[in-house]
Amino acid sequence: MAARIAPRRPHNLVVLLAALLGCVAAGLVTVASPVPAAAESTLLDELLGPNTHFDSIVTFGDSMSDNGNTWKLTNQTWPLAPFDHGRFSDGPVWVEHLAGMLADAGKPALPLRNLAYGGATTSNAFIQGYSGPKEDVPVPSVQDQLARFAKERAQTGADKFGRTLYTVWAGGNDIYYFGKNSKILNPVKLAGSIMDAVTAIDALHAQDKPTNPACLGHHRILVMTVPPLSKVPAMRTQSPLIRAAITAQTALTNLDLGARIFAYNAGRVLRGQRTTVTLVDVTPFMEALAASPASFGLPTPQPGFGGAEDLCVVITDPVAPKYTVCPDPQAHIFYDTFHLTSGVQAKLARVVATALGKVDVPSTVANLKVETGN
Repeated sequence: MAARIAPRRPHNLVVLLAALLGCVAAGLVTVASPVPAAAESTLLDELLGPNTHFDSIVTFGDSMSDNGNTWKLTNQTWPLAPFDHGRFSDGPVWVEHLAGMLADAGKPALPLRNLAYGGATTSNAFIQGYSGPKEDVPVPSVQDQLARFAKERAQTGADKFGRTLYTVWAGGNDIYYFGKNSKILNPVKLAGSIMDAVTAIDALHAQDKPTNPACLGHHRILVMTVPPLSKVPAMRTQSPLIRAAITAQTALTNLDLGARIFAYNAGRVLRGQRTTVTLVDVTPFMEALAASPASFGLPTPQPGFGGAEDLCVVITDPVAPKYTVCPDPQAHIFYDTFHLTSGVQAKLARVVATALGKVDVPSTVANLKVETGN
């Protein structure tokens, strides 16, 4: 196999570069600054830099990205009132911040089509996800969200989604529900399930018939790694053995996912296509937050609600409901036992924007134009 592919590579790269230059001239691909070393990169990204000029963002995932879909699904019963209009946080989630950061200077935030659901897994065929006060409401998985989007795309026309940034962030609930159901998770299968979303998105764009076929694929897919679940407050009461198992499952999933994405991008280059996937590892960001909250503008840990690592919202009865809320959410890393405060999510969005090649990322976001999934 390698002997047949290797001689074709120089030819394909030449064809690819020429094709992309044609797209640049047509205004469909913009040459941007190279991706920082902290981000995943490919040969093509190093040659031309990623395209950070998008028309819109479409989001798939779980509660880390959901901005109101599960809240509507549960008749506005979950998440509870202290959460911001159905978000699992006290304000805009990271992808909403990102929509503002990727907009051109002085322009409104990019339109955001958010199909993420709190409680979602990568695939309900793999493991079913739930939400609600009693955690008994089945929610659409990432694969379900993709199916819905494909149907909408067929109805509205593909042209609307040409220069779109797609975000995929899921997998944490898969690990959670496998453990809750006393099942053994296969990290390779979980990485494959996340990768299925990538191939499904690219398959949608492969159906497009642009005027210049060489410009096919000027969308981009942003994949976030499975977050370090063993670090979230909900896991503090678990045994060291359980935390170690979760850490291993997360690390192995992310390792396999990174290898798959690298191979996927390399395969596209060899076939004369531009790369489409950017992988952002969120673990270093989370570890840096935990190690030095002060470096992120957060107070050093102290007893009570004053410490950055303390929870802002403490729910004692999700059904009644009963809860307490801190006076200043922005002084905290976590809003509840699983989710980041909006201020921390804005910091994460800056990391993502930089990984996508955006320079001079704004520190504030205004004029968010948000469309939820329902």
